[in-house]
Amino acid sequence: MLKLLMRAVVFRRLSLALLALVLCACMPAYAAANGLWATAGGDYLLFLQDTSNGTTIGVQVPATLNGIKVYAGNGTDTALNLQSLANGSDKLMASYSASSMSGTLTSGGQSQAFSASLALAWVANENAGVWQKSTGSNAYMIFVVLNTGGVKLPLQIDLTINTDKTYSYDIFSGTLGSNNVFNGASLLASGLTSRLAFTSPTLSGSTSTTARPVQTTTYTAQQIIKISN
Repeated sequence: MLKLLMRAVVFRRLSLALLALVLCACMPAYAAANGLWATAGGDYLLFLQDTSNGTTIGVQVPATLNGIKVYAGNGTDTALNLQSLANGSDKLMASYSASSMSGTLTSGGQSQAFSASLALAWVANENAGVWQKSTGSNAYMIFVVLNTGGVKLPLQIDLTINTDKTYSYDIFSGTLGSNNVFNGASLLASGLTSRLAFTSPTLSGSTSTTARPVQTTTYTAQQIIKISN
């Protein structure tokens, strides 16, 4: 009887240990901040945080998609402390939980409180992160995959930081095939399409006009911040 009880105890311990391993494997490892947040004022905030070192990128997108701002800094699993890439005096500071966020946006010396809720959840992807484009020293691309009700939505943000502290940008949405190739169309009615062929940590990309005759610009890019978790 004692041997049977001991075997039962050992079996139970092994079962609990196995269950813990399974749960750990199933739990998302990405940062809680990652994803697209909708503010009460109608703007959107996209965050990419690397849990290994706290590096965090934030993109503020108005509902009209006109006039984005990009932030970088540090974050934890409960707070963000970011400053603008174009103007270091502009800041974004926030605290958050799984699906709600509150904080302060500072622009031009003026601070404004904001609140936000998680609108589109993060989908882990090896291509997610920030890429340096070959088209210029201040030319970047941000790539993420979001969850829209069980459907994966890849997003590409092309971004150039101008000398006058403004941004030139375009935003593409589309599909990411099993061959690791993204095909997207501009959300800004720029008349451009995008194709990205990922071979991490590099990619070959192109943008093409939809108007004829089709004009295509090609480039390469290097992944400088990887957000795979």
